[in-house]
Amino acid sequence: MLKLALAFAPLLLIALGFLATPWGLPVLSWLVGNPVGRVVAVVGIAVTAIWIAYQIGRKDGVDRIRLQQAQHNLDALRDRVSTDEEIRKMPPNRRREELARWVR
Repeated sequence: MLKLALAFAPLLLIALGFLATPWGLPVLSWLVGNPVGRVVAVVGIAVTAIWIAYQIGRKDGVDRIRLQQAQHNLDALRDRVSTDEEIRKMPPNRRREELARWVR
């Protein structure tokens, strides 16, 4: 709910700024008093609502992908630490043998 309120906040500020202009109230009265103006207002509100829903969904998708990437990086780091621990616990001769096998 907070995301939706924060998404509409800039639009509300723009609308209030628009009403503060000399031609803001005449346009508002045309939108409310004229049937065509009402249709324009409803279409504008619908387009704005769809755009906001799209932007919120897009941001949630980006956040989800970043979380998945962080989880993948954490798993890779855990694998690396466990491999480093295995290598550290090996006797030196065994370590040299393994290294020689990988170098070739």
